[in-house]
Amino acid sequence: MANKSVEMCVASLSQAKTVTEKMAGLFLITKILKAEEIEPSDLKQLFAAIDWAFIKLLVKSSDNESSMYKSIALSTLSVFCRVPELCKSLSDFIPELLDMALSADSEDDLLIMSDTYDCLEALLATKEGRKIAVENKAVEKLVRVYDVGMFKDEEALQLIVKLSKVESEGLFHRNPETFQRLLNRLSSEFAKEIDDKKFAMASEIAHILRCMPSDVPKTFFKDWPAVICNELMGVLCSKITYQQRDPALILASQMIENFGFEYLQTEGKITSQFLFILVNLACIEIRMIIEDRSLEQIVQNSRLLMASFSIIESFIVYMGTPTYEKFDEKQKEQVYAALGGAETAVVCFLLKFKDENKQTSKLMSNTETTCFVAACIRVLSVWLTEDPHFLPDDVDVLLPFLVEYSIKCFEKNNRELTSLKKQSTTKWTSSLPDPLRLLLPAILILMPDNARRKMLIEMDLQRVLLDYAKYQWRLFRDWQKEQLPTPSDWLGASLSGDTRLFSDDESAGREVPESEAAIISICTVFMNFVSMEPFLINDDPAFKAFLKFVFSCVGDINKKPEYVVLLGNFVVSGIMLLRYLPAEDSDPMVFNFISSCVRFFWDAIDFEESNDRRKLVISIRYKRQWPELAEMWILGMGTLAKVIENSAWVGDFVVDSGFSGEIMKMLQNVMHGEIDIGTKTALEDLLSSLGTKRLNSRDLLKVARRHGMSMLSKMTQAEENEK
Repeated sequence: MANKSVEMCVASLSQAKTVTEKMAGLFLITKILKAEEIEPSDLKQLFAAIDWAFIKLLVKSSDNESSMYKSIALSTLSVFCRVPELCKSLSDFIPELLDMALSADSEDDLLIMSDTYDCLEALLATKEGRKIAVENKAVEKLVRVYDVGMFKDEEALQLIVKLSKVESEGLFHRNPETFQRLLNRLSSEFAKEIDDKKFAMASEIAHILRCMPSDVPKTFFKDWPAVICNELMGVLCSKITYQQRDPALILASQMIENFGFEYLQTEGKITSQFLFILVNLACIEIRMIIEDRSLEQIVQNSRLLMASFSIIESFIVYMGTPTYEKFDEKQKEQVYAALGGAETAVVCFLLKFKDENKQTSKLMSNTETTCFVAACIRVLSVWLTEDPHFLPDDVDVLLPFLVEYSIKCFEKNNRELTSLKKQSTTKWTSSLPDPLRLLLPAILILMPDNARRKMLIEMDLQRVLLDYAKYQWRLFRDWQKEQLPTPSDWLGASLSGDTRLFSDDESAGREVPESEAAIISICTVFMNFVSMEPFLINDDPAFKAFLKFVFSCVGDINKKPEYVVLLGNFVVSGIMLLRYLPAEDSDPMVFNFISSCVRFFWDAIDFEESNDRRKLVISIRYKRQWPELAEMWILGMGTLAKVIENSAWVGDFVVDSGFSGEIMKMLQNVMHGEIDIGTKTALEDLLSSLGTKRLNSRDLLKVARRHGMSMLSKMTQAEENEK
């Protein structure tokens, strides 16, 4: 049966022509909504009858005399914002609502501002609302309300916190100043609180810290890191309840994840004693949550468990630094014992999980379970990678299960991505975590062991990683499209003194996507296969397919300086495979790849950039990443020499390109002893592979004697004697 009150109201609104008549209709709506329960269908009728352009006009009005009208308009708007299917249609009110939040200045606006924040809260809960909010700089405006302490500043903070929970990626992207202002105010309030609100704030700050801009150096953020660290030291070293400790531990974990132990020791002023207390607490929490608990019980405490995992992962990496070596041996023994207990708990859980879940494909339907297992795989991988003493016997029992589980997750994500790409260009977010990416560093550690490597080969890991590389490359290309373009005059800018692109801090702040790191790890795995299983290369088609994949990728990044490490991994893995899979220069992909290889090796060294040409100088493009590139460059140059021995046309190209001539010219200028042994050996190998058939024997002998290249000297003399 139709609601007569609603019918009367709809009729009134439909017939209203003047402002007075429209206001009368709105008065009637508020009266009905207060007096009786309205069915959703009736609400939709009222929604359709309202002149929303008139409502917006009232909301935007600035005349003090119209405040009553504005109040009625906002009251009406807030009612319909509570209906999810109607709320989506009201997102275009967000700009006006944000402006109202900025204009409130006293408690006289209490009713209006309460409705304003109610509307904003409902609208920002929708995807459409958040998109419009970001476009209208909602975060900056809400931070201003909170930072200045305007009326309803706490409500503004709660909206920021809620946004940070669902829009953590990019919320403050390229807007670090706003983030800095927000954290300065938050940390100040956090330091003032002494009751339970302090721990509620700890949880809020932890959520917001997940949104910290990654495109700026850590040193940009001043004052507040030290304030938060000081408060955490006071809290976690005090006698507090379990409920209070959890949010503090989660906040500490997020600070460590954002800044790292070393930075927080210097800038955050955390003490070594607090550091060890923190790690011990994390280890205790892991054992309390995991040991003798069901999976359902464990998942209920997943946020605290993930935070504890993050703390010990960061600490294990920190254990490899010179700073850690200076710590007291007794403290080290105690913390290592605590880590051992946590490690055992994780391994035991995974063993039990493996035995109880024989069919890994069935587990993919439970996202929470998959996320937790992925976290266990990650922490286990970090232990295997960073801690040389940690290699339990159980790893051989676990390895097949962990690899199979990780592969199943990847295959499901890959199917989703492929399906989406066929349908549209919508940005894709995986429904499952990516444990295979997390497991790659551990696989690299395990590969030198013959039995474990054979196990991985039997699981067809090389074929899986080929597909996985293509999957990650698609994600990487999607990520690239979202980035600001690199200036085409990057080299000229640097040489002219503009260090914006090339300061160490700026370089350290560049966001490296997970896909880029994954591709680098995959390249390293294939390099290991070539080194350790060379007879497999010709027998397994996956290697030839991966080489073609490398050919297709190199051209897209070989002129982009920010990807020089990724380029180096492609070049070296490709040239190593090419040694066993020779190809003719008639293939344009092969020719272009060799050209890119030579360019990569050539660009690394440039003696013309030095005031003293007697010294070897690493070029600007490579200098910052040289610690990551040096060994790879040496390996690649040595492998290029081997390729030349098998493919004469490659040697001819090296000479015709002018690369060998530049090397000879450089070696004739650089003083003896100014080249490190590894670089000298790589250069000697390359020149030896070219030989006197392509290079002047007198010049070769002169260079060989100048730099003590005995192999090159003997080879040149032998070739001369044969003539």
